[in-house]
Amino acid sequence: MPGPASPFSDVAPASTATPSTSTPAAPPVGPGPSSGSAAPVPPSVSPTLHPPPVDGAPDLRATALYLNRELSWLEFNARVLDEAEAENVPLLERLKFHAIVASNLDEFFMVRVAGLKQQLTGEVGEVGADGLSTHEQLVKISARVHDLAAQQMASLMGNLLPRLAADGTFVLLKPEQLPPDALASLDERFHNEVFPILTPIAIDPGHPFPHVRNKSLNLGVMFSREGETEPGFGVVQVPMMLPRLLEVSGLKNETKHGFVLLEDLIARHVGMIFPGVKLKGVYAFRVTRNFDLEIDEEEAQDLLQTIQQELRRRERGAAVRLEVAGEPTPDSLAKLVRALKLDPERDVYRMPFLNVSDLMGWVPRDERRDLRDDAYTPQVVPPLRDAEDIFAT
Repeated sequence: MPGPASPFSDVAPASTATPSTSTPAAPPVGPGPSSGSAAPVPPSVSPTLHPPPVDGAPDLRATALYLNRELSWLEFNARVLDEAEAENVPLLERLKFHAIVASNLDEFFMVRVAGLKQQLTGEVGEVGADGLSTHEQLVKISARVHDLAAQQMASLMGNLLPRLAADGTFVLLKPEQLPPDALASLDERFHNEVFPILTPIAIDPGHPFPHVRNKSLNLGVMFSREGETEPGFGVVQVPMMLPRLLEVSGLKNETKHGFVLLEDLIARHVGMIFPGVKLKGVYAFRVTRNFDLEIDEEEAQDLLQTIQQELRRRERGAAVRLEVAGEPTPDSLAKLVRALKLDPERDVYRMPFLNVSDLMGWVPRDERRDLRDDAYTPQVVPPLRDAEDIFAT
């Protein structure tokens, strides 16, 4: 007696053997030339977990199909910079976007670039799906950040700040630009508030290069001593406890907010800080360090103690970036780069204004509403506003 008809018209009937009543018959698993073999797999069913390649399909192993995470993040920050340059964005909001760009880059270097540098030091040879080695990533990151920094400085110093200064909203001044009365008041402030807390260090065999705190502003002082051929170099940390933007009074009426940078005021009096030497020049610099936390929660016996140790350790993390404003001599810059163990081409960034994120704290909340976005007033949706118990809605 023939077996039941196959659901597929091109498949031969199954064997006439009577299946066991205790075990269900297994489905056909493959083709067979004889009537006693298993039925062939229909065309719609794949006989293998690895089907043959389809003509024209991309090779998923191709590196061109993948974005590098670090470079992709930099493109995100480039879009934030686009907002800082957009003409339809109010001027003070654009100033905030510039500060955000700088703050984002700080975190990027402290965590992402620091991690890559650790991989490079540890000779980790793994290559990601994008095909870039650790060294290649660092080179590409440096090139892109140099481009972004140049773009930001051109936008901030060449466009935005001059426009804010045009009507006196925000004017950055050098000490020598101040009228005599305003300058005298600022000098008095230096002697009373700034000079007593400065700790200058002259670098020599008896005084090694000091530890420069993460994201702190510092002045590099170039000088010479009588009878010595070796050029001298000193460091003055700009106090972080004092405001960087020093508002100046006694200016013309059209200048509503005039400011002098704290580092410019200190540089004006650097001869008083380093007496008895012949000054060659002063420049500002800023160091970014590895600030990432490395905590293995599985291995840590006391998690709180481990976190405390990591927080202390990262204060002395390796330097990952050096930003320089001014005109250092090649010798003094080389000393700085060597002391920080940085690559002079890849890790050094020259720019006219350091730590743009400081501008975020200046933007006034109640002045010049025409230069800011309209304030957002939150609204409660009616179902929640009228409900006695919002959790019962």
